[in-house]
Amino acid sequence: MGQASKVFGKQITYSVSPFQQKLFVNYFKNAIPHLRRGVKDNFFCSVPYFAALYITVNWANETYHNEMKDHWY
Repeated sequence: MGQASKVFGKQITYSVSPFQQKLFVNYFKNAIPHLRRGVKDNFFCSVPYFAALYITVNWANETYHNEMKDHWY
């Protein structure tokens, strides 16, 4: 680790070789708990928007299909 750290004034920076880094350590092991926690924490913030989007899309599709029925022979 001779060149792993450099001193710039009072700031010390460390660097690690890309070959020594492990990017996906425990990624798949921790993905489900993190996803579950994220959904639980943001449930009441995001659900109203998705519900409004769902209602709007259903209304638009129903209106479109009703308009198309008027043009059938």
